[in-house]
Amino acid sequence: MRRSAFFFIIALLLLATGCERAPRQTEWIRERLVALEDIYNVSREGREWLANLDARQKMGRPTWFASYEGGWIEVGQAIPESIMHEVGHAYWVSFLRSQRPADISGREPSLVLERYRSDLIGFMLQPPDRYEPLRERFRNLPNLSTGEYPDLYHSGEADMVNMVGGNLNLVPPILSPYFDKFLLSGEFKNWQEAISWYRGLSREDVRRANAYFGLTHIGLKRYGYVRPQSGATVSRKVAGAIEKEERQRLLDFARQFGEITVSESSLADAVGAMRSFPFWRGYLREMFQLYKKYPGVLKEKASGEHGPKIAKAFDTLKQAESLAAQEKLDFLKGVLARDPFMEAFIPILENRLLVELLSAGPSESGGTGPSAQEYVGRLREYIAHVDATLAIGRDDPEKGAQALEEYISNLPKERRQDLDTFFEILQDTDSRTTENIVDRLGEEAIRQLLSDVPARVRVLLGPQRLLRALRITTQASPLEITEGISLLLKHTSGNYEIEEPFLNETYRVLALRGHDNPIEALEIIRATSLPISAFILGYPKDAVGILSADPEKALDIIINGDGYRTPPVRLVYNLIYADPVFAASIAKGLSSSGKDEVVEESLVYFAYDYDRIQENPSLSISLKNDGLFIETLAKEGGEDWLKSRLNIVVERYESYVRSGKVDADFMEAYKRTWQAIIGLQEDPEARTLLRNITDAAFGGTGGK
Repeated sequence: MRRSAFFFIIALLLLATGCERAPRQTEWIRERLVALEDIYNVSREGREWLANLDARQKMGRPTWFASYEGGWIEVGQAIPESIMHEVGHAYWVSFLRSQRPADISGREPSLVLERYRSDLIGFMLQPPDRYEPLRERFRNLPNLSTGEYPDLYHSGEADMVNMVGGNLNLVPPILSPYFDKFLLSGEFKNWQEAISWYRGLSREDVRRANAYFGLTHIGLKRYGYVRPQSGATVSRKVAGAIEKEERQRLLDFARQFGEITVSESSLADAVGAMRSFPFWRGYLREMFQLYKKYPGVLKEKASGEHGPKIAKAFDTLKQAESLAAQEKLDFLKGVLARDPFMEAFIPILENRLLVELLSAGPSESGGTGPSAQEYVGRLREYIAHVDATLAIGRDDPEKGAQALEEYISNLPKERRQDLDTFFEILQDTDSRTTENIVDRLGEEAIRQLLSDVPARVRVLLGPQRLLRALRITTQASPLEITEGISLLLKHTSGNYEIEEPFLNETYRVLALRGHDNPIEALEIIRATSLPISAFILGYPKDAVGILSADPEKALDIIINGDGYRTPPVRLVYNLIYADPVFAASIAKGLSSSGKDEVVEESLVYFAYDYDRIQENPSLSISLKNDGLFIETLAKEGGEDWLKSRLNIVVERYESYVRSGKVDADFMEAYKRTWQAIIGLQEDPEARTLLRNITDAAFGGTGGK
C-alpha cells in the first residue's frame, strides 16, 4: 500500500513539473535507427543513445523530417541520410548531455554548441591540409555568412556524420572531440583514400555510397588525379542495410498510399511548405525504380490492400517501356480507359508521351483521391499551355515569347514553384522551338524566372544569354553590371556545379572590362561582394591588374573577404599563386592596417604545400612563388620584422599541435615545405635569407 502511494506521489510530481516520458520507440523507428548503426560507424555509447532516442514516425507524410528543441525527432521515410540529419540535430541536445569534450564538460548543451560553432569557424580558417576536401564541401554551400543560423552551422551540426561517411578519421582534429564518443574510425585513414575508393566504385555502388556518404557534394572533378582504387566496393553490411531501407520505403509507400493521395497536407514538409507536383512526380519515379529492383515487395501481405494494385500499375508501365512510341500511346490510352487507378501514376511517364497522352482531353478520374487528381489536372493545364505556346512559337518565335511572358506573369504565386515542371515539358516536347522562344524573352521575364526557378533558367538560357539579360556585359554601365551581378548572387541555384559556369562568365566580363578601366572593375567587385578567389585563380593577371589599380580599395576587398568561404588569409594565399610580389604588398598593407594576425597566418598558410603538390601536381600551388612572397616581405618589412612575425605563428601552431587543434605532424609538414622552398632558390642570397629566417623560427632546422 505504501509502495503504491509512493509511486502515485511520484506520478503527481512528474505531472506537476511538466515532465514527459519519451514514448517507447516503435518497431519501425527502431529498425531505422539500427540501420544508421549499421551504415555509420556508431560507437557503443552512440548505439545506447540511439536505443533511447525519442524518435517518432510521421505517418502519411513522406516529405516530413524534423527535429525539436527537446532533442526528439519525427521522420516520414526510411532515408538514412535524411534521418541522420535529424539525429544530428538531436545529438547536440541529447547525446552531449553526458558525452562532452573534456575541456567543456559540465556546460549546458547550448554552450557546447556555441563552442562547436566557434571551432567550426576555426576549421574554415585553418591552412589547407589533409582535410581540405571537407573544407571544400563547406565552401560549396550557397550561403556561409548570412542569417542567424548560417548554412555553415546548420550543415556542420547536422550533416557532419554524413559528410565523413561515419568515419572518425575524416573528422578534422579541431572537431574530433565532439564526435569521438559517437563515431569509430572507418576503413579509410584519410580523405585521399576515401576519394580513391569512391572513384573506383561500380555505378551501383556509387548509388549506394551516395545514400550515406557526402563525397559527391565535394566536386570530385577537381580530384581527377586520384587513382581509382582497384576492386573498391561498398561493404556487405552497409549495402545490406541500404537495401533494407529501400525495400522499406517501397513498403511504406504502398501501406500509406491511400493516406498520401487523399490528404491535402500529405506533401507538406516540416516547415509547412507544400512540395506539390514536382515532389510527387519525383517520388513516384523513385518508387517505380525501387519496384524494378525489388518487385516482390509489393506482392507481400505486409504491403496492404494497395500493394498488389500498385504492383499491377508498375508492371503496366514496365510493359509500356518496351513498346514503340505510337504503340505505347495507344496501349496507355486503353489502360487509362479501363483502369482509372492508373491515372495516379501517369506523372512517371516522360514528358513527350504525357503531352500526347493528355492533350486529347481529360479521362474519367477516380480511385486515387482528390490530391492525385489535382496533380493530373494541373499537368493537363500545363500541357495545354505548352501546346499553345509552341504552336505560336513555331510560326513566330517573337509572338511565342510574348505568349509565354503573359502566361508566366498571370500565374498565381502559389503555382510558380511548378514552373520548373512546365519548362521541362516545354523543352522536352520541342527543344528547338523552346530555345527560339526563350531566347526572345524580355529582361523582366527572365529576371522573374531567375527568382522563381533559378536552376531551370540557367539550364534554359546558358551563361552568355542569362548574363546578357542581366546586363552583365562589356557594353553595360557599371551600375547595370553591379545590379545584374547582385541578382545573380541573390537568386542562386544552390548547386555550385550549376553556378560555376555563370560565375566564370562573369569573371570573363570583368577581366575584359578591367583591361580598359581597372578602377571601374574594382568598384564593381566592391559593390557586389562577388567571390574573387576563383577570379584570382582563373584570371590571375587580370585580377592582379584590377586589384593593383587601387591598392587601398583592394585591401578593403581582401579584409572583407567572402565570409567563411574565403577568409582574408586565403585570398592572400590565392594571390601568392597569382603574383607573389603583389601578395607581399597586400600583406604589408594588412599589417599597416592592424591586421597582423592575417599576415602571420599567411606565413603558415602554405604549410602543407609540399605534401599537397606531391599528391596533386594540378593544384594552384607554386613553391617558387611561396619563396618569392617571403623574400619580398622580408625586403619590404625588414628581416627582423618578418622573423618576429614568423616566431609568433610558429609558437601559435606548436600550441595548436599540443592542444590537438591541428594534426600532430603539422610542424613537420611545415618544415618540409620550407626545405623544399629553400631548395628551389637559384639565387644564393635568397637561399641564405630564407634559411636565416627559418633557422630563427625552427631553431636551426629550417634549411636542413
